[in-house]
Amino acid sequence: KVDQYFQPECPCCNMTKRFTQAWLVAIGFTISFGIRCNVGVATVKMNSGKVPEFQWTPETIGFVDASFFWGYIVTQIPGGFLASIFSPTKLFGTAIFLSSCLNLLLPAATTLSGKEGLGIPVILVRILQGLVEGVTYPSVHGIWRWWAPPLERSRLATLAYMGSYGGAVLGMPISGFLADHVGWYAPYYFYGAAGIVWFMFWLWLAFEKPCT
Repeated sequence: KVDQYFQPECPCCNMTKRFTQAWLVAIGFTISFGIRCNVGVATVKMNSGKVPEFQWTPETIGFVDASFFWGYIVTQIPGGFLASIFSPTKLFGTAIFLSSCLNLLLPAATTLSGKEGLGIPVILVRILQGLVEGVTYPSVHGIWRWWAPPLERSRLATLAYMGSYGGAVLGMPISGFLADHVGWYAPYYFYGAAGIVWFMFWLWLAFEKPCT
């Protein structure tokens, strides 16, 4: 009974459901950490060239880069309480989805900031992204509470969390390629769309408990 309980297969491939959860979490973290790389790459492209499209000061760029973590640090501990009250699966998916939607707003927020502005609209959007993404790590612990058998807990958690490192490794070159060949705004749209597509798969394949 225990083996049957933990061994349901994914409807789209020959993989146990718990490893489907782990791979989906890993991809979600890859997108999440890729989103964090967007601004750093975009600001370099925006402010470079013979006639730069924007002329933000180093202080403005520093505030824009840091603003994500102003929100991120606030919801770390509350995220743990939220994951114990609400479905951690829904919490994780919603966090990535909202962050992706906010990422699509960044090109417009950048334009509103002006050529030599202080980046206030971008800073506000980035703070909101940090607030919603701050619940991702606490909610993943809640997911494994139901899905990880004791003998596979380390393996599943490692697989899931490697997405965060993969996102940082892939995020910089992908964002750089898109910014260089398409435009400084391209990484925002790419990762925003990727997060929304991922969320569709998350709604389809992710469940709170094996029994559901």
